[in-house]
Amino acid sequence: MREFFARLCKNRFQAVQAFQQSSNRSQNFQYRNYVAAGFLAGAALTIAPEDPPKNDEIKCTQTKNISVNSSDMKQIQYENKIRRYSTPDKVFRLFATVQVMDSEQQETIYMTPADFVRAITPGEMQPKGLGLDEYEKVKIQNLERFLGRKKFTNDYNNCEVFAGIAKNGLMSFNDYMFLCTVIGTNKKHWHILFKIFDENGDGDVDKGEFERVMKLARINTSAGERHRDTGDNKVKTILAKLSGITGYFFPNEDSKLTLSQFLQFHEKLKEEILKIQFEKEKQHESDEKITKLSFAKMLLEYMESADTYKELERVKKVLVHYNKKSDGVTFEQINQLYKVLACADDIEMSLDMHTSAKIELSKDTFKHIAWVVAKERIDDNTLDIMWAVFDEDGSGGLSNREFLRQVKNRASFGLDKPTDTGLWRLFHAVWACSKERVKTVLDV
Repeated sequence: MREFFARLCKNRFQAVQAFQQSSNRSQNFQYRNYVAAGFLAGAALTIAPEDPPKNDEIKCTQTKNISVNSSDMKQIQYENKIRRYSTPDKVFRLFATVQVMDSEQQETIYMTPADFVRAITPGEMQPKGLGLDEYEKVKIQNLERFLGRKKFTNDYNNCEVFAGIAKNGLMSFNDYMFLCTVIGTNKKHWHILFKIFDENGDGDVDKGEFERVMKLARINTSAGERHRDTGDNKVKTILAKLSGITGYFFPNEDSKLTLSQFLQFHEKLKEEILKIQFEKEKQHESDEKITKLSFAKMLLEYMESADTYKELERVKKVLVHYNKKSDGVTFEQINQLYKVLACADDIEMSLDMHTSAKIELSKDTFKHIAWVVAKERIDDNTLDIMWAVFDEDGSGGLSNREFLRQVKNRASFGLDKPTDTGLWRLFHAVWACSKERVKTVLDV
């Protein structure tokens, strides 16, 4: 009996042990299955395609990408500091891309029209390998072939001003300073200067008078204020015999320049620069519009204290369909707004009542002022974008003083003198007194 129970217990123990081993194998198999399934699921999540984007999302991905990486951002910040704070000769040396060697081994640095626009457009990066004092070098005998290969002139055939003043598609440091002076001086101040230096009172200026007009205008711009007119940086006469500017304004020795002709040049130059900036924001050459976000970027680039890309994130929250080209703006719409912004002094005068009463500028008021000072009708779409940029607190109105300061900076492409020293008021007073003196002498 004892042996029977011993065998029974042994068999029971072996059966239990076999069952446990079988159970462990089953659990291990199940565990391995679970792990394998986990890896497969993870792989499926990794490689599985995302949900197909909606139509609006597809359109957004097809628009111009205006984001930048950290490396490019550092380069942009460096170049923007050069634009804003450095002397004009250093700005010229950074953004010029061509160095020509003549037969006497003398080297001269030149800008192309594209270089000039880049030099006055914050955020526009210099091409790789062409930094400060780094240029594409060419000998004078190979210049024509070099320019043909680069197509400098062909790219700006539609730009009447640049084609007229850029000799062989290239501009010297003198030409650069001349253009900075023209852009940095507003229409009202040109009226004053021409009247002061029109010695015989016929309404025209000759070469000598125009030289004096430009010299005085230059020292009252931001570029002229920072310039050190010494050594190799000395600004020579802008009307040299071989200068494209001479042929543009004074084709003959006895030619004279009228104020109306010069103001047409002034307006046309700013329009062509704006057109080039607009074209750079287009994704495709055939596009007639740029997105609302691209236009907002154009406005933000000239704000002194703004981080353009950080501010764009704020603007995105305000604008509807900001990356949809069909809801964007045309060049004509932007040009109309800039013609209004160019009348910043008149806008400031119109807003004196608002400023004294501390009343914010509304869209309706701005529309009315735009018609009064510039005879331009600003559409709601363009106005909404401008408001999204300048209305930082979202109040629906703009602070007059802050708005006007930014407007002046944008209208002059960042080249306007930031403060009014009162010199222009002095010039205006001198001209007014001289006119009264002439009347008195002539007994008119």
